[in-house]
Amino acid sequence: MKILKWKFLASFIIFLLSMMGCFIAPKLPFDLQVYDGVEEWNVKRLPLSISSKDFTFISIFAEPDQVCRLKVYPGSSISIIEAKRGYNNPFWVKVGGVLGIVEFTSVNCIVEFGFFSTTTTQAVVRFTSAGVEILEGGGSYKGKTLTKLTGVNEKGIYTLPSAPSVVFPRDSDEFSTFYFSWLSVESAKKYFVEIALDENFQNPVLFAEVSENRFLPSRVSIKPISGVYFWRVWYYDGEKMSDYRRGKFKIR
Repeated sequence: MKILKWKFLASFIIFLLSMMGCFIAPKLPFDLQVYDGVEEWNVKRLPLSISSKDFTFISIFAEPDQVCRLKVYPGSSISIIEAKRGYNNPFWVKVGGVLGIVEFTSVNCIVEFGFFSTTTTQAVVRFTSAGVEILEGGGSYKGKTLTKLTGVNEKGIYTLPSAPSVVFPRDSDEFSTFYFSWLSVESAKKYFVEIALDENFQNPVLFAEVSENRFLPSRVSIKPISGVYFWRVWYYDGEKMSDYRRGKFKIR
């Protein structure tokens, strides 16, 4: 009789474990690469904290078609707590904290940061010291839906302010001296200017923070290695950042 009881108990435990296996997906390995503009290295363990003097790029791969990319802007930092994917679940990354500006781009990847998470597998999200802003895709915050060009900070959900209007250069202008200007925004505390080799700004060559509505650098270490450069400008009003205003130009 005791043997039958033990057999029944063992069978019941096996049944429970098999049922749990249906709901608990095992973790899969992933690759995490960091590139600081000079060298690239692989990271084997999380959590990870990165402080960037220049642009730093973090790429997390679960599969070739499942990638999370984080662009850490100069003077910024980020901590990544966890990254995993179950066999039947999407790949996701959990961010612990951000200082400065970090831009997140996903391909079949979900990111979580506090009570915020993306809800689309393709998204572009800007993390800042003040909050989270969706540039492409969608997300949720405490059960509330966030759509493109909305953000959330300690005061709640908001719509991103409109980008400043560009005065110069006009799209596809050609010049030999760097000069950028845009209409002043009354609420702007500071502006940001970024120049890149591609329209997605994954190959940046310059980033600047300015207090006026123009940017005339005395020295710019950009060589004419590309026929066309891309640039964008946005601002911070003390609580949130605006949308980007983009353009392109040529160097002669």
